Amino acid sequence: NRTLPLDLASLPVFPEHWWKTRDFASGAGFEIPPGSGPYRISHVDPGRTVTFERDPDWWGKDLPVSKGLYNFDRFSIEYFGDTDVARTVLKGGAYDYNREFSATGYSIRYDGPALSDGRLQKAQLARGAVQSSQGFVFNLSRPMFQDRRVRQALSLLWDFEWTNRQMMRNMYIRQNSFFSNSELAASELPTPAELKILEPLRGKVPDQVFDSVFETPKTDGTGFIRDKQLQALALMKEAGWTPKGDALVNAQGEPFSFTFLNAQTGFERMLLPYKRTLAQIGIHFDIRRIDAAQYLNRVMARDYDMIVTGYPVSTSPGAELYSSFGSKVAMDPGSSNYMVLQDPAVDALIAGLLKADSKQTMTDYAHCLDRVLQWNYYWIPNYYPPGSSTVWWNRFG
Repeated sequence: NRTLPLDLASLPVFPEHWWKTRDFASGAGFEIPPGSGPYRISHVDPGRTVTFERDPDWWGKDLPVSKGLYNFDRFSIEYFGDTDVARTVLKGGAYDYNREFSATGYSIRYDGPALSDGRLQKAQLARGAVQSSQGFVFNLSRPMFQDRRVRQALSLLWDFEWTNRQMMRNMYIRQNSFFSNSELAASELPTPAELKILEPLRGKVPDQVFDSVFETPKTDGTGFIRDKQLQALALMKEAGWTPKGDALVNAQGEPFSFTFLNAQTGFERMLLPYKRTLAQIGIHFDIRRIDAAQYLNRVMARDYDMIVTGYPVSTSPGAELYSSFGSKVAMDPGSSNYMVLQDPAVDALIAGLLKADSKQTMTDYAHCLDRVLQWNYYWIPNYYPPGSSTVWWNRFG
């Protein structure tokens, strides 16, 4: 595992003499632990703020790698339970910097004299950077999602173009890969080297993997997607789901119905148009919002039909791929295999990627892995911003 040294080096080091008498799992309550970094925690107001102060005796302050960094003597991180309140407080100048995750919030919620005269600024930073992948994830342990045609049909019916235009001010870019905005994304036909990797998997992966480039479904953005609905109905019929009254039912007469589990305030509005589109072809789609603690417990227990989730993307992927897609950890509550994916072809490609002895070989395996994940429709790809939406007070000119 070529990334293991880096993975180990990135782990924090905790002093045994302090932790051995305390409950590590609970974080020792609100007692401030000792650290070894350039800053130390000086104050905690639970649920509101954490304040850090620079350690003048930090052991690494004179190292070349530290030059130009850690210039503030003191800084605080403020926590808000309501994003609108957080924006209002920032506009009032009570704190300095915010990363915005709402297209509407970024576009219009900071308007005012300070933004007009340049005291308050906003920008899309790090444009073109590698983006984390996000999508609506199927729980593949549910029988209704185990047919690829069903997953493809449901993918056809989420209208990103309309959603982006009506709800996100055309600010976002459609996700088309698990490695979006990077050279690891499979965006062209397989190369001879990739076909050599894929050939042993023939018959175990979709045929399109070998001769087609995956593209997410596209609409004209008007909200009228009758053509996609007809395609979806045809796929559902092939999979054994036929219309009966106002529902799609299987051979046993059971209606096709599933629930989206959500813990995010305001996310329902993104899902309601999808709910209407599904209902028009006889699929019942329920949206259920629960509190964060319940959500975490149910996700860890894999007790859901569909959720929205993201996967961090690295330009040098490693063992984290096992956590996200590996069969052995599918039901592990500590893993990020939220698809509950158990696909031997995916396991084989991850193993090959980790053994790659050159960047080109790693890229070839990543392309192959991306193709297999894409063409199996294991999720409904969402979107990513053109950059990091950032708002800050221009304190230093």
